[in-house]
Amino acid sequence: MALHTFVILAMILGATLQAEAQSSSGRGPTLVESARQHGGISRNEMGCGWVNGPPTLETLLKKADVVVHGTVVSVVGKLSQDQHEVWTDYTVQPITVVHDGTPDSHVVGSSNPPVFTTRGGTVYVEGLKISHNVDFNGNRVRLDVGDEVVLLAKLADGKFDLEPYGVFPVQAGYVRPSGRWPQLSSDDGPVDLATFVSRVTAITSH
Repeated sequence: MALHTFVILAMILGATLQAEAQSSSGRGPTLVESARQHGGISRNEMGCGWVNGPPTLETLLKKADVVVHGTVVSVVGKLSQDQHEVWTDYTVQPITVVHDGTPDSHVVGSSNPPVFTTRGGTVYVEGLKISHNVDFNGNRVRLDVGDEVVLLAKLADGKFDLEPYGVFPVQAGYVRPSGRWPQLSSDDGPVDLATFVSRVTAITSH
């Protein structure tokens, strides 16, 4: 009887400790674990709303350390260390460095193509597809090799952090904000590339 009681208590204690460990992490299974269980996984993360209204080109540039017009030459997805997120590195070959406010150690140019890092993307692990889609107000970073873009990004911890609102696709010589950005669309786009670069230069020169 005592032995049975001990076994039952041990099982309860083990289950409790496991539940507490999962609760303390607050994250549950990793993306890899979920992909193994379901044969692949697509995780959608959405955010909405603005603080003090949607951004303007001026407010975006105040936060940007670099503005680069260039072509995407590499797209590399990777899992975060804890395997709960996917991040993507976009290497961009500059056509024009419109603004560079970075330290000398991070000079951006054709011989030193910048790498822009953003949350979200797709990786394959053990042949399983893992997608982490990060959407903010209908805006998402989705770039392919060969895309022409203007990117606005902030230097943090030695890397350029790219947010969805810092991506401006260039199509047929026109710069367009991606996604739904009412104030940007009405005030700043679409505009031809030369006009857009002129506006950025005028703002960043002050």
